[in-house]
Amino acid sequence: MSDATTHAPADKARASELGPVARFLKATELDTRMLGMIGALLLIWIVFHLLSGGFS
Repeated sequence: MSDATTHAPADKARASELGPVARFLKATELDTRMLGMIGALLLIWIVFHLLSGGFS
């Protein structure tokens, strides 16, 4: 009396509903919050670079 179920078909169905970016993030297990913080940091660097005439 085993209630073992496989989730492979459901996972495959869910994966097919995701877009390519979402599948990439799920496959690589990247944290979207971390990517957002990195993007914000890059934006701040670019703004400071443009406003100050460069960092050198």
